[in-house]
Amino acid sequence: MSFFCTTDMNGPWGIASHGAYFYVANLSGGNVTRYDIATGDENSSGFLCSADNTFYGIAIDSSYIYISNGDNTVSRYDLATGTENSSGFSCTVDLSGPYGIAIDSSYIYVANYVSNTNKI
Repeated sequence: MSFFCTTDMNGPWGIASHGAYFYVANLSGGNVTRYDIATGDENSSGFLCSADNTFYGIAIDSSYIYISNGDNTVSRYDLATGTENSSGFSCTVDLSGPYGIAIDSSYIYVANYVSNTNKI
């Protein structure tokens, strides 16, 4: 199966999937767009996940979306609603160009482009 997403994107940079959806972090738009995997249709109804920031990488676990940001931070958003949820979450390492992000059951991994390092 193949499909073509016709929704206007604004610098699509990161992509991740979870369940029936895939998510695209828009570099210039400062938002995440949610798409239905089966149809390719945008399905962002009731889903926010936006900020006055530049979004680079995106990673998803069972409850949250983690986004590496242009202001050298990592943000956490609720997977169901797309609203920011930083309760109990903080990223205290020094980041410098955090373009890539990945997660496993215990850690968040961030690739720092500017400093040529990886942070855990």
